[in-house]
Amino acid sequence: MRYGVRQIGLAVVVIILASVSSPAADMEREIRARLLGAWVITGVETYSDCRGMYTNNRINGSLVKSGGAHRFQIGELAKVDKINVHRSRVDVLLSVPEPLLVPYEDGPFTLYNEVPCRIELEVELSRQTVKKKDSAEVERTLEAILERHNRLEQAEQSPSWNRRQMASYPDDYDTVLREHAVWQANRINESIQARIDEAVEETSRVVNRVSSDPDYLAGFAVGVEEARATELVDCRSLMAVRFLPAQRPSSGNDEQARARDRGRRGNRDGKNLVFGLEMAQRLPACFVPIPELPLQG
Repeated sequence: MRYGVRQIGLAVVVIILASVSSPAADMEREIRARLLGAWVITGVETYSDCRGMYTNNRINGSLVKSGGAHRFQIGELAKVDKINVHRSRVDVLLSVPEPLLVPYEDGPFTLYNEVPCRIELEVELSRQTVKKKDSAEVERTLEAILERHNRLEQAEQSPSWNRRQMASYPDDYDTVLREHAVWQANRINESIQARIDEAVEETSRVVNRVSSDPDYLAGFAVGVEEARATELVDCRSLMAVRFLPAQRPSSGNDEQARARDRGRRGNRDGKNLVFGLEMAQRLPACFVPIPELPLQG
């Protein structure tokens, strides 16, 4: 295969560019070698939503702008997970090892989750630093907000560490959890009983609607077979069944349209009858046991 002078020249340029390391790339490698995987103590307040994602914290000098839901004081202990160097900023992604105890409401109960938190520091750089691609200046900027340590034990010995610990659970939380389990089991059983009652009512209505009309019976037979082919393998699928509502009549007013409507009604009733019988028969096995509360001493 023959190449023209232009193609050869472009190939040479690409090879040269690929082999030459840019100052920006060198700076990023130096910063990563210095910080990636290190333990740090923060020198600015930080924020996180604590929902699994890294929450943005825009850092300009000692000023912080963030929409994170939870605030961390200066001196928080964290580990550097990732570093990205951009034209005008450095992003430092941190994981906070000490979780937060976050409350949430479930019915009348206040429960708690231990949640891990992640923080992204978007550290703005001066124009002069960006222009020079000065890794030493970038490191000095980062050192003003992050105290670096090689090991966790070293970081924990730092006087800058705020020594935050997760808040304690309420003293009566074990009792709250048991009462919540009883409340939750009762709710589940109430919902199952409601579906059983609905199934019994719908089955009775279908029986009262059954017609000897041939079109209705033909549709009914098809509906029964279609419902039997539906996989209702567990309690979840049984609870998810929804009975088919009455359908609008056909727009036509001739005998063919009326016959079609009778067939559709039969199809609906055939399906609802099978579903109702299955639910009434099998849902009682889905009731969950009610936990026993300890006797009050």
